[in-house]
Amino acid sequence: VLILHANDEYYDGAPFIDTVSIEFNDEQDTLKMLLDNHIDFTALSSKEHHKLKEDSDNNVKVRSTPSLDLQYIGFNMSANNILSQNRDVRQAISYATDKNRYIAETMGGDAIAARGVFPPALPCFNKTLEGYPYNINKARELMEKAGYPRGIDRTFTITCSKTESIIKRGKLLKKMWAEIGIKIKIETIEWGNLLDKMHEGKTEIFMMGCAADTVEPDNFLSPLFLSDSHGEGGNDRFYSVERIDRLIEKSRQITAPEKRNQLYKEIESEIVADAPMIFMSHNYSRIATRKDIYGYYVHPLHTYPIDVTWKNWRGNE
Repeated sequence: VLILHANDEYYDGAPFIDTVSIEFNDEQDTLKMLLDNHIDFTALSSKEHHKLKEDSDNNVKVRSTPSLDLQYIGFNMSANNILSQNRDVRQAISYATDKNRYIAETMGGDAIAARGVFPPALPCFNKTLEGYPYNINKARELMEKAGYPRGIDRTFTITCSKTESIIKRGKLLKKMWAEIGIKIKIETIEWGNLLDKMHEGKTEIFMMGCAADTVEPDNFLSPLFLSDSHGEGGNDRFYSVERIDRLIEKSRQITAPEKRNQLYKEIESEIVADAPMIFMSHNYSRIATRKDIYGYYVHPLHTYPIDVTWKNWRGNE
């Protein structure tokens, strides 16, 4: 147990509570501990969230917000294949991917379908960006335009971790993409080996996600799309477009928030049109608290605002 004591001389004022006890125990069922009134709040998994929704007669309040993350399917743009060379094929696969079905069947419905690079919690989130909503007819039209009306006569490899839920997602993608004649085989490897293979550019397609460290949108641009970030830098698609590099560098030099966010939207639109990845989903960050906990809110960066939280010991609100 880690016990935090209030700093009454904190520059922004003393917190509302005197102490916070943080328990570390991977073997404990923290949701059960919350329901039994042993703890005051805990992070929630998707499975636990559904369990709480089924049992509304409890002393628990669920608080949630979209996370600053992006789950995606990456194409290795350095691979010498049709996927890296033909944008129409990449766009066709994007349109053939039913994200809402993917979220419902493999993520318990516990995510938001992505339309582009940036998650909804960022100030540069573009509400008007359409992205690639599921449209199998549009996908087939693009395959015909690309010269493959009957599909591609070869099998691509999608590489992912050995996690059961991830494999389930791969199998669903295989079924969906078969509708436009894209055949894939699923390669499962250990997490460390997966990262090495991605960093070395030895994949064709891979399943991955990224999460921001700050609320700065560049967290999603420079690591994922800047040429200087190839490999271990985060750009495991080895995406390299000179104009995108210039625009990202330019965005770093703009200090006016509105102008900077407008440029971010422009960069995002160009990347989405190029389809170097399939923009799949944004997760939720969820916390369950007892109903007598006040002031608490869920931060998209998964920080804990205990400095503005208090407990209603005396029964007054």
